[in-house]
Amino acid sequence: MTQRLDFTVPELDCADEARQIETALGRLDGVVDVQTAVGVRRVIVSFDPARTRPQAVEEAIRGLGMTVADTPRPSGRRRSLPDALGWAFVSIIAVLTLAGLAAERLGLADALVERMPAWLAVAAVLAGGYPIFGNVVRALRRRAVTSHALMTLGIMGALAVGQYAAAALIVFFMRLADFIEGYTTERSRQAIKELLKLAPETARVERHGRELDVPAGQVQPGEIVLIKSGDRIPVDGVVLAGRAAVNQAPITGESIPVEKEPGAQVFAATICDRGALRVRVEHVGRDTTFGQILRLVEEAEASKAPVQRFADRFTAY
Repeated sequence: MTQRLDFTVPELDCADEARQIETALGRLDGVVDVQTAVGVRRVIVSFDPARTRPQAVEEAIRGLGMTVADTPRPSGRRRSLPDALGWAFVSIIAVLTLAGLAAERLGLADALVERMPAWLAVAAVLAGGYPIFGNVVRALRRRAVTSHALMTLGIMGALAVGQYAAAALIVFFMRLADFIEGYTTERSRQAIKELLKLAPETARVERHGRELDVPAGQVQPGEIVLIKSGDRIPVDGVVLAGRAAVNQAPITGESIPVEKEPGAQVFAATICDRGALRVRVEHVGRDTTFGQILRLVEEAEASKAPVQRFADRFTAY
């Protein structure tokens, strides 16, 4: 029987890194399936516990120069100032080069691109390409060949034959492709973040005859949670006392609040519009209905169609 290991890799930012993880883990004896979700930096591994250990999976990730974390919350990556300036510099040089090529094709000018100082194009290559070159060096140290490695080889070839403007264009288009990929990935992360905002971070619990506000993750099944008007319900549970109208749109999509009374079921991330409830906790955190919905969203992003898996293998070769 296989087991599943689910964890977060904070350094997982692009498809190349996802392929490195899938390749490294796929080489482990006993690993049945590996799924990576770049949008939430999440890795899901199915493995045979009789043939491999969870520690071996984590060690393989760390062997790639990455880390393993337990938190599922995605976070955006800010571009550093030198990186942003380098990206802007190579973009300006690339736009000027493309404009010069267009002018030459239209017969408006002659040899505009050839008049560009070689040192300016080389500076643009170095300034705009240093993050890519750094990733390539780190990948080669791990004996991994990525698409960036092949493009870097093309840049080196262009510089070797004196095509400095062409090298700058290659860097520009590589950075543009990375930017587009990062933008779409960040859109996915933002969608997950918006879902996470629906889950309240604290809960009002009855303990030892007192009302205490505690982190929602510390609430235990069987405890009593108090819900007041305007509160977002932090757990799945059964109403013990009180009456309230609950907006269940985040879970069921119903536009009209549902009346809740003793014996009724309530769900995490729903909103108590009016009234008050005493709720016995049944499920918390990732075990709630909302948590399962979030998990399905993340798994849907991590899953790949057979044709996509074939395309990934083809790209690697």
